[in-house]
Amino acid sequence: MRSIKSLQWMEDYFGPGEVKLVCAGTTNNLRLLTEGVLIRNPDRPHLLAKVQSVEIADDMEDAKMTVRAKMTACRLEERVLMYTAQLANAEEGMLRMVSDNLRGLPIRVAPAKGLPQRYDGQISWGSVLDAESKVAQRCGLGFRVRVNEDLNETFEVYRGTDRTDPASPAYVGYLSDRVKNLSDIRIGSGENLTYNVAIVAGEGQGADRRVVEVDLSEGQPRREIYVNASDVSRSYRTTQPDGSQTEHTLSPEEYTAALRERGVAAISESLVGTKITAELRQSMILFGRDYDLGDMLPLRVEKYGIEVNVQVSRATIIYEQTKTIKATLEVVAK
Repeated sequence: MRSIKSLQWMEDYFGPGEVKLVCAGTTNNLRLLTEGVLIRNPDRPHLLAKVQSVEIADDMEDAKMTVRAKMTACRLEERVLMYTAQLANAEEGMLRMVSDNLRGLPIRVAPAKGLPQRYDGQISWGSVLDAESKVAQRCGLGFRVRVNEDLNETFEVYRGTDRTDPASPAYVGYLSDRVKNLSDIRIGSGENLTYNVAIVAGEGQGADRRVVEVDLSEGQPRREIYVNASDVSRSYRTTQPDGSQTEHTLSPEEYTAALRERGVAAISESLVGTKITAELRQSMILFGRDYDLGDMLPLRVEKYGIEVNVQVSRATIIYEQTKTIKATLEVVAK
């Protein structure tokens, strides 16, 4: 296949993911890219995408094809979940819903890995794909149809690797604007960001109470949170080696900084569940080598003083003049 103008390869932790290919509308491409054909990306060889539709646009001077495909987990959309499935362990239930409803689909089912997440509920009817997505999102699990070198397809449930603890062997570093492996950062677009302004009240009473405003709204509609920081004291004591105590008093600047820190922490805590979109720069740590879809990493946006842990819930590899990777990063609890 030649004359590719652009390719967008989007993987989703909680769903099958999609592909959009734009290429020249040649006779050869029309022959190769028909509905049901499988596409493989050499950069992500463990997945296949199944062509769903082909559209031709021809202005009599230039013909362009737009091909849309989905990762082959989309095959589960072709099967109805028969009757009612009773789930306890989430992984075992997700595997069983597929194995019980294959009815000729060319998919094997992987053995359970022993993931501990629980669902404890029932799911009735609907498509098998919808049921898998529902359980996956509630339990924080991913699923995919993985292919081997012989192109055999196997449905599996997986959990992204936790890479947030610097003391863990899984730790590979962090995502940050400062180290330039993250750019074009968009935090809390729409209504995802619960709070972006903290009103922090420290010591004192009434008009004498020290109040600090931490504003991270950056032009977005203000969503304020009140933070009672009366426990942040201007003075504190330290114990000396001989057992004696020394009293210290924070300067006005130091006390303001302490209140601001409490406000930033409150905003960061409110971010849990928020989706952050950003471009992943292949610098320092590399997507697909050092971390992958579903993994959890620390994220530091030093411009706003935010430190959170995020999960890579969606990644789109875009091939045009250059290769770029855009991601949806979902904030998770530390």
